[in-house]
Amino acid sequence: MFSSPGASAGPDGAGFDQAVERWRSVVTRICRKRLSGLPAADIEDAVQDTFVQLAEADGPPIRNVEAWLTTVAGRVCARVLRRRYRAPSVPLSDALPSDATEVAFHHVDETLWLAKFAALLPTTDAQILHMLYVQDMTYGDIARYFATTSGNARVLAYRARQHARGVIHHLD
Repeated sequence: MFSSPGASAGPDGAGFDQAVERWRSVVTRICRKRLSGLPAADIEDAVQDTFVQLAEADGPPIRNVEAWLTTVAGRVCARVLRRRYRAPSVPLSDALPSDATEVAFHHVDETLWLAKFAALLPTTDAQILHMLYVQDMTYGDIARYFATTSGNARVLAYRARQHARGVIHHLD
């Protein structure tokens, strides 16, 4: 499973227990930072999912457990945020305004804001963000679409998110 000084897995799972004890605070800190604003249960689920993946890891030995856990925790948090983005949990009182006209105006306001936001982004950035967060495409899929490498697709996505943040701050 993994090989690290003082964290080798034994038949009794002592190495795994040591890894959890040693790096739990690091993983918790990462998940808490990335998932700030979400319920504590979601953060704890992300921490547990990270360690579940460590327990289930097979293949070549993990040489740097801390780096591996940091990477996996980041990916787990991204998955949690994507799920939240697709299906946001809205309190019922906020989701159902008392008047049908109010619902229509709220929908139009959101649609107009989103259209204004998308119009301010470069076309490629809008495409990449749509592929990532609406179509749930992988970086490999995006790389094939743009005829580039997966690593370059990640860079393009990073830049698109940075542009989007700038536009959002400008709109507020």
